[in-house]
Amino acid sequence: MLDQERQITGPRSSLHGIPILVKDNTATNDKMQTTAGSLALIGARVVRDAHVVDLLRQAGAIILGKASLSEWSNFRSTNKSREGWSARGGPV
Repeated sequence: MLDQERQITGPRSSLHGIPILVKDNTATNDKMQTTAGSLALIGARVVRDAHVVDLLRQAGAIILGKASLSEWSNFRSTNKSREGWSARGGPV
């Protein structure tokens, strides 16, 4: 649909039709899970897209998938290592 729109009316922005990955803690109200890398949030539904996702979609970007990240964005970690772990994806 975005390709047809671009052909008929031109691009919405420089992001029109560009595939984008967002981190797994960024809410997307679609079939993708928003779990912050945690098994505890599998199956949980968000009520709306995160503001940044809404802006990306309005610009014509395609949210292709979620990128893995340390569980809870490494929020609970006491070590300062750069290595992370996700219960959903393993090493990140």
